[in-house]
Amino acid sequence: MDPLSAATTRASHQQPRRRPSLHLIRTAHGHDAPQIHALLERAFVDERDYFAETLLDEVERSIAHGDEWLILEEDGEAIGVVCVYRDRLTDRSGRIGQLAVEEAFRHTSARYGRQLIQIAEERLRAQGCNVMTVGVLDFKPPWLSRFYMGLGYQATQRIDGKDLDPPAVKPCRLYVMQKRTAPALSRSL
Repeated sequence: MDPLSAATTRASHQQPRRRPSLHLIRTAHGHDAPQIHALLERAFVDERDYFAETLLDEVERSIAHGDEWLILEEDGEAIGVVCVYRDRLTDRSGRIGQLAVEEAFRHTSARYGRQLIQIAEERLRAQGCNVMTVGVLDFKPPWLSRFYMGLGYQATQRIDGKDLDPPAVKPCRLYVMQKRTAPALSRSL
């Protein structure tokens, strides 16, 4: 076979090139609640037996309350989410929760979970917070605590599941983890 025919044959057996995916992180709105709920249901299968309230109830109430949900999309489909809660634990302490990334996109070099947490932290710093707080339930996989420790969080408190809001219906514990940062610099001089 001549070199030109060989090159043409090789090229015809190669997979077509995929176009690069478009990723976007945006603030969710009320109409996004069902999409957030579906993602959380897939990501939090292990929590179903522990809490009586449905995730859809929680998401809808949270959005109506003014919490900021950030959605990571790939080509228009939600593949990750995190919530920046409106209510402060103290004047300088904010809370981040409900981090979820579709399983196929976890543990990749893109570090989607890290990106979502970092943007949530930026939102809290811009609001004057210098203490970021997350919670990890004791039945979650060990890599989740290590993930937060790798971002600078340290366990500061343990709360019994019956003392949570809403309370757990099965025994569990929530480990509160915090990270101290410098608040965002004021833009006015």
